[in-house]
Amino acid sequence: SLCKHGIILQNGQLLEQGEIDPIVTHYLRGDNAIDNYKVYNEPLKGKNGFELLEIGVRPQGGQFTDLTRVSDDVEIVIRYRLTQPHEKFWITLHMKNEQGERMFSTSGGGRCYDKRHEVGEYEQICHLPKDFFNWGTYAFDFLAISHPSNIECLLHESDIISFTLANRPIEIGGWMGKEPGDITPKFEYTEKKLN
Repeated sequence: SLCKHGIILQNGQLLEQGEIDPIVTHYLRGDNAIDNYKVYNEPLKGKNGFELLEIGVRPQGGQFTDLTRVSDDVEIVIRYRLTQPHEKFWITLHMKNEQGERMFSTSGGGRCYDKRHEVGEYEQICHLPKDFFNWGTYAFDFLAISHPSNIECLLHESDIISFTLANRPIEIGGWMGKEPGDITPKFEYTEKKLN
């Protein structure tokens, strides 16, 4: 953006002021009840001994309160407890865009569930690469799945978390538009002169 400082007004009163990127992120997020981090004082209980304790989105190695940009590697951190063992267990996330449309699904399948899960607390982190999402606000549905002999959903929460990704810093004079689409991965390109 061209501005370095921003304000948010509500009913003509100054609500917040500060550096432009956090202000724009707060403006885009609004006062949504769902934010990028939840910790449950009383665990969110599912079936067969599954308890969700904490879930959040943050820049890799950062805090849940940190501004997250499209140019950051992003972590979805999920902490849960199993009060009974499960032969096979995994978490699935259905990623949604600002319009609530499902973009894709991802899970720890093949990485986190091909083993018996004993009773205890666990933490799974889904690593999202930088420059994958376009800037904007996203949400996801959460599913905890067990597969003893038939697949069983232990907990399904729609729109459990939303998170906002700010645009990367752009120098004055650079292109400041938004690319089309919800994901904008940076693929490797090569070039050679042919003649």
